[in-house]
Amino acid sequence: MVAMGVIWWGMCQAGKLRTRVEILKGIMSGLISTKNQIEFGKFNIGYIFKKIDVKDKGLFRLCGDNIAEMGIKSAWESAVKMALGDGVIKDKDKDTIFQLGKTLGMSDVKGQINNIDMVVAELERSILIAEDENVRLGKVYRQCGVLLGVFIMIILI
Repeated sequence: MVAMGVIWWGMCQAGKLRTRVEILKGIMSGLISTKNQIEFGKFNIGYIFKKIDVKDKGLFRLCGDNIAEMGIKSAWESAVKMALGDGVIKDKDKDTIFQLGKTLGMSDVKGQINNIDMVVAELERSILIAEDENVRLGKVYRQCGVLLGVFIMIILI
């Protein structure tokens, strides 16, 4: 039973690394979509966020639902805390994502596009790091979980 728990722990840790990559890619995709809608569309940011459907743990939808009551900055910060507060996304990544809420909706179209581009560029760097960690550490977590599980079974036998 303990051995299976250790194996499961290793698999879960590897899964978190994989999920981090997927979420960061989803957020980046959502930001690119937002940028395009701001640049070429005639919709407000709340409507745009509600229509984004990417693997982002509901970040854009949460923000879009709360913009009317809270304002964009507070809605973005609240959405980031709620959607990304489970420990899968690292604090450095969250800081990059928080950064957007401070400037989104506060300037003209060109300024908003520039701010989104800066955050997307930072997310691209974070994604490269996350993919490297997933390849390198994901394998380690899986193998260590299995090896420790087998070791515990041998000791208990």
